[in-house]
Amino acid sequence: MNTKLENMKERLTHQLQRDLVYFANRQNKALSHSSAETIAQRVMEKADLENSAFQHKGTSWLARIIVNNFPAPPTGAKK
Repeated sequence: MNTKLENMKERLTHQLQRDLVYFANRQNKALSHSSAETIAQRVMEKADLENSAFQHKGTSWLARIIVNNFPAPPTGAKK
């Protein structure tokens, strides 16, 4: 892999990590920075950075989809 692509993948991994934490916090879902880092690394290992759809939508779109699939936080209401 060339240096330019490696640098872009590393930058996008960090950006995805930040986006994951941001969207998890907005939806009141628990996600630690270390968990977000692990998820971001796994996703970016398989991401096709040359795919025009990925380039167009970016990491915030991807983070939103990932966080939307996390379980909802407990409401605390008793029946």
